[in-house]
Amino acid sequence: MGDERFLILKLLEQGKITESEAEQLLDALGDIEYDQATQEASSTFNKSSENTYTKDNNDDAFKKTYSNTNKDREFEETLESIGKRFEKLGQQLGDKFDDFGEEFGEKMVNLGTVFANKSIDFAEKIVDTVEKTIDSDTFINVDLFGTTKSYKEILEKKLIDIDDISLQLETYNGSILISKWEQPMIRVTAFISAKESKYDANKPILETQEYNGVISFRAKKVDGVGVKLNVQLPDKVYNFIKAQGTNGSITVENLSCNKLFLQTKNASIRLNNVETQGDTSCTTTNNKIIIENSKAENLLAATKNGKILIADSSIKRIEGITSNSKITIKDIKYSKLQSLSLKTSNAKVEVLGSIPKNIGVHFEASTTHGNINIGIPVSYTENIKNYSSNRIVAKTSEFDICESIAYIKAYTTNSTIFLFN
Repeated sequence: MGDERFLILKLLEQGKITESEAEQLLDALGDIEYDQATQEASSTFNKSSENTYTKDNNDDAFKKTYSNTNKDREFEETLESIGKRFEKLGQQLGDKFDDFGEEFGEKMVNLGTVFANKSIDFAEKIVDTVEKTIDSDTFINVDLFGTTKSYKEILEKKLIDIDDISLQLETYNGSILISKWEQPMIRVTAFISAKESKYDANKPILETQEYNGVISFRAKKVDGVGVKLNVQLPDKVYNFIKAQGTNGSITVENLSCNKLFLQTKNASIRLNNVETQGDTSCTTTNNKIIIENSKAENLLAATKNGKILIADSSIKRIEGITSNSKITIKDIKYSKLQSLSLKTSNAKVEVLGSIPKNIGVHFEASTTHGNINIGIPVSYTENIKNYSSNRIVAKTSEFDICESIAYIKAYTTNSTIFLFN
């Protein structure tokens, strides 16, 4: 959606939309990008990753994906494209907020023909940002004023003769901790918090299944119960690991696998010393994502209202999406990096560290009511700054002759972008 962001800033610069309208549109685009990223991560998780990139055979593909390729297309076509995205969003939300005021739509008339027609859909999207306050699935359904007790269940699975292993872990209203240990078996310990009347020891909550090399550990959902999982794994490379929860953090430490998929709500995700040969996907809401000392080919870190920190890691392709919170990339291995796309709102973006001299970097960045600071020598293809918007397209001086290249995109609103300052 880089083209749409640049277009909105151009419309603001030309006075065709107001500052408030531009900010609302940019924030809405960020929400749509989060939704699309999480849907794509979920739908493609079990597919083989076929994308490999080198400068020699895929430079054109990189430029197509990570550079501003459609600068000359007409404003009306792009407006229509964005309008269709809002329309699709409105269809997904359905009639959930039918009574939300028509006055909001009247205030959005100046956005143009497409946005005027879709303004109610846009209003629904704004309301959706507070969905957590009415969505019962995102709250711990436990009586905080009642008496609760703690229980524990343990399941174990020996792995002596099993080589190709995939794991699925699922819980609710509790955290998931995944780490390695020295024993040749998987041990899953469920720490259960529940009212005494809600838990029956003769009907265990933790259950396991095995099918086609996939071992599943799942906490059955019971009203008034929260379940925390402590997962201990033998030291080996796993095919894929998928962990899902709500209202509880997910932490993965000292682990190797081909693919890693982590998803929760209203809680943090942390990775430390984790290595994946393919895709790593981390998605949550209303909390932070911290990734340190890790390796991956492709990384998606997507949240809302929570910061993203990726530090001391070696990752080829990174996409970071959040809102109302800072994104920090610190001391990653830039000789490994091929693409970095960072998007937030109302908070700064910072990329820290040093770039090897033999790495060429292409930059594309935009913000409103903030500056873009690049701390290394670059040549600008585009460098536009006025009282409300700032955008640049630039590349390092040796970009065209470097054998290794990286594409870095950064977007925010109402804040500053720091690139290698």
